[in-house]
Amino acid sequence: MTKLEDQIVQSLRRIVRAIDVRSRALSREYELTWPQLAALRELERLGKSQVGQLAAEMHIGAPTATGIVDRLVRDGLVERRRQTTDRRKVLVGLTSKGEELLARNPSLLNDSARKGLSRLSERERKQMRATLDRLAEMMEVLQESDGKDFQTKQ
Repeated sequence: MTKLEDQIVQSLRRIVRAIDVRSRALSREYELTWPQLAALRELERLGKSQVGQLAAEMHIGAPTATGIVDRLVRDGLVERRRQTTDRRKVLVGLTSKGEELLARNPSLLNDSARKGLSRLSERERKQMRATLDRLAEMMEVLQESDGKDFQTKQ
């Protein structure tokens, strides 16, 4: 790896660590993990939806989304309901308890990150988003090829 690649990996490690620290803080304050809050925010945006749609919007697998929803249902923040027009489809949506929790405005980002982003111009925020999207796409391609490499080595 080149020095620049090493620096990018170090930055990614710092981001992953910051997300982990924020997840622990959310757990202490709201009894939620980062992925659970992300799912609640996504359901707030989407309204009632199927778990598969939630998973796609969160860029996670359906089994992972199902596990997150199971815990949110257990905690009374989300409910499952069969769709009236097609009983085979189950929709998930926020409960009043989930809406009340979100009204307290917990953020996925910590305060310093939110303040830092607010100081950037809209152009800079869009540029950052575009760069992060490209990086995520590159890493997802690597993830897919890593899985294929692993399967062929067995």
